[in-house]
Amino acid sequence: MKLTAILIICAAFIACNSGQPEKPEEPVAVMPATSSDNASTDEFALIKKYDCAVCHRKDEKLQGPSYIDVAQKYKGRNDAVAYLSKKIIEGGSGVWGEVPMNAHPGMPQSDAEDLAKYILSTK
Repeated sequence: MKLTAILIICAAFIACNSGQPEKPEEPVAVMPATSSDNASTDEFALIKKYDCAVCHRKDEKLQGPSYIDVAQKYKGRNDAVAYLSKKIIEGGSGVWGEVPMNAHPGMPQSDAEDLAKYILSTK
């Protein structure tokens, strides 16, 4: 049973890393998100649940852009919530540089929309 679990984890790790060229990454200090990011309790729970803070912060770039930068880029766009929630679920690359955003295919649409609304509300 343990061997099966280990093999599944290894297969998932290999699948996540396949197809991407190997290049050395710059070391990034990953700190856990805090509620001081001005997210409400519900938004903070979603950020924590989906590990958004591994790559994003409210006001600083990590692996991905800050929430404030995303809000600025899509400010005034009528379909911003729909566009961002789709990007959150499907992932993507090229919009903010070479580092791809991981897909979150198991995330409910409502959670993705709530995250997109929070991101767009940051100032």
